[in-house]
Amino acid sequence: MMRVRAADYNNIGVGRFPSFRSLSKTESIVIDRILLSRLGLKKKPDEPGVWHELEHALIHVETSNAREVEFSLDEVFRVAGVVPREMVCVGWREGDEVDVMQTRDLVTFFKHIWDPGWDDIDIFDGSASWVVRIGHDGFTSVLKSPGSLMMNAGET
Repeated sequence: MMRVRAADYNNIGVGRFPSFRSLSKTESIVIDRILLSRLGLKKKPDEPGVWHELEHALIHVETSNAREVEFSLDEVFRVAGVVPREMVCVGWREGDEVDVMQTRDLVTFFKHIWDPGWDDIDIFDGSASWVVRIGHDGFTSVLKSPGSLMMNAGET
C-alpha cells in the first residue's frame, strides 16, 4: 500500500517520498503474532476475526479527527501516552501489508499516506507494547499492553 502512496506522491513532482521498507508476508505474520501476544490478545494473525478482536479492545483517543486540517499524529501519540521509537510499522487492513518507516517521516507525510474514507491503519513500534489505529473515518484509538498500562498508572 505504501508503494502506491509513494508512486502517487513522486508523480506530482513536489519532492521525494521518504524511504520505507515493506515487510514480507512471513515477516508480517511474525510481527502480528508478537504484537497480539504482547497486547494480551488470543487469536493468531491469520485466524478470521483478529481485526475484529483488536477493534473491540481499542480505546478512543480524544484528539482532532484525522480528516481535519489541524490533525497531528504527534498529538495523538502524546494524548495516547505512547512514545514511538525511531522506526514504526504501519499495518494496512486492506491487503494485510506492513511497512516500516521512520516515525518522523510518518508524522510529516501522514496526509500523503493515510487516505480518508478508505484506509484503516495500525501504527506500532518494535516494542510491540502499543498500537494506535487511525480508522477510515478519521477517528483514532489506542491499545496498550497490560504492562505499559501499569507503568502509566504509576506516573504522576
